[in-house]
Amino acid sequence: MEKKRLYILRRTLDAAKADVGLTLTVAYVILICLGILFNFHYYDFYRVDVFAFSDLTDCLIAPIRRPLIILFFLFTIVLFVGLMEFDDWLMENRPNWYHRFSFGINPAGKARERFSLVSLFLIPVIYSNLFIEIYVAVVVKNNTGIKAQKVEVVLKTANEGQQTKQFTWIGKIGEVIVVKEDTSKHKAIVIPMEEVHSVVFIPKTSDL
Repeated sequence: MEKKRLYILRRTLDAAKADVGLTLTVAYVILICLGILFNFHYYDFYRVDVFAFSDLTDCLIAPIRRPLIILFFLFTIVLFVGLMEFDDWLMENRPNWYHRFSFGINPAGKARERFSLVSLFLIPVIYSNLFIEIYVAVVVKNNTGIKAQKVEVVLKTANEGQQTKQFTWIGKIGEVIVVKEDTSKHKAIVIPMEEVHSVVFIPKTSDL
């Protein structure tokens, strides 16, 4: 009797083609989630609760601010497709190996299908979190020393006065800017936009 293949990939692609609008919406939601995940790890490094200050706009433009997230998302799709194809290939060509890696679950049963679906969605999620953490570590490393983006923040003071201070730029979330002093490695300063008169980005110095 011929083994019953799951054809999860084929059913997934058929469902995606049947409703392109929904597929694009789901894809963009996933991109937004990846952007939120990046923001969480990035600002958490500086001990800033991003969810306390971020708004809907930060979520919507998160993928645009970090184009590498889009490339990662495309690679995740390739990984997802590859895992499902490998699952089918093992079932057909290496039944002994397949039985060993299927944890004894009957390939023709519903339990195997549900296990595969859950696994194939959990693996990219875990993989995504690992990638984001590595990516954040690289971004943070590039924001130190001469590579750091320095800014001059002109703050409003009492009696319509102004005070200029120099910081290392971390980012902007919602209606606040996040900066840090050079003497601090992890501790950031959150400044409401209503207290800021202007922000001047200082050109980075060359290594030469």
